[in-house]
Amino acid sequence: MAEGGKDKLNGPQLEDGYTRVANELLEAVFHADFNGAQIRVLLCLIRNTYGYGRKECEFSNGFVAKGTGLNKKSVALVINSLQEGKVITVTQQPTYTSPKKVKLNKRIKEWSPLPPQWKTSPTGEDVTSGTGEDVTSGTGEDVTPQKRKILKKDIKEIVEKPPYQEIIDYLNGKTGKAYRWQGKATQGHINGRFSEGYTLADFKRVIDNKTAEWKGGKMEQYLRPETLFGSKFDGYLNQSQGKGESNNGTSGGRTGTNEKGLVAEAIAAGVSTDFDGFNGFD
Repeated sequence: MAEGGKDKLNGPQLEDGYTRVANELLEAVFHADFNGAQIRVLLCLIRNTYGYGRKECEFSNGFVAKGTGLNKKSVALVINSLQEGKVITVTQQPTYTSPKKVKLNKRIKEWSPLPPQWKTSPTGEDVTSGTGEDVTSGTGEDVTPQKRKILKKDIKEIVEKPPYQEIIDYLNGKTGKAYRWQGKATQGHINGRFSEGYTLADFKRVIDNKTAEWKGGKMEQYLRPETLFGSKFDGYLNQSQGKGESNNGTSGGRTGTNEKGLVAEAIAAGVSTDFDGFNGFD
């Protein structure tokens, strides 16, 4: 028998590659109250970091989806939950040319309890994907087709739903506004960004960046969901935080505080320029 056939009969071999990881870290993973999807993503991360002798790796949603069998939307939500629970850390935000980089947080004591909606459905069944597929019971046994059908709606509503209320509450707290998170248009903007792989932390950073830049000026009226969470989201996310200094020494946004600068900023944001006092360019 050929050597290749012998290897197949003998099963996986260490000389073909192995992942060197501390027992304490593995024990922390299986002792934690993670669901099936979170376990898959964590194992994928461990394989692609420690399996190559490195602490971080490129970890795009598409890459993880291909490696775990989960869909991209579920991957984005799971990564967000693990990041919020301080189990993983995003060391480099995604850009137009490169994916985000992620590492496992080895400081196990910093891991915080994950939000309940990430653990189980209301019926107590453990969820491994947001599509109704790959669902297991709390005992690890396969869920029957009948149970899967019953759970599908719960899974879709709970696992796939972005944290609308937390995002809008954060925006209202920063701006002093009273936007409603239940609005369909608002949820549509948030859904659009989550489907692209952005996280709760990204939303908060955008809110922080633009509040620091616009609050107290004429652009303050555009501190609203349709502007902040629209097509310019990535640009807002990656800009420097805080108000810049214009050439005349006055504090303002990236384009200055003069009227032309504010209008240019509004145009860049994709919003109208109908605020009081604007009579057009000279």
